[in-house]
Amino acid sequence: MKLNIVYEDEDILVINKPAGLVVHKGIKTETTLADLLVEHYPEIINVGDDKMRPGIVHRLDKDTSGLNGGR
Repeated sequence: MKLNIVYEDEDILVINKPAGLVVHKGIKTETTLADLLVEHYPEIINVGDDKMRPGIVHRLDKDTSGLNGGR
């Protein structure tokens, strides 16, 4: 899946998340935004305290589309 990157600099990455994409792993196993980010930006795994939620700040549920930011 291709990431829809709206803005990026050395500190911030803003992505337009499509509806239906889960941000973090949950009970069900499926591709997540976190997986895609680690695939494209391996260094992001070191951002934040929780390796399961690397560098992501968001308030979007699976069925909600919109902008996510982090890093």
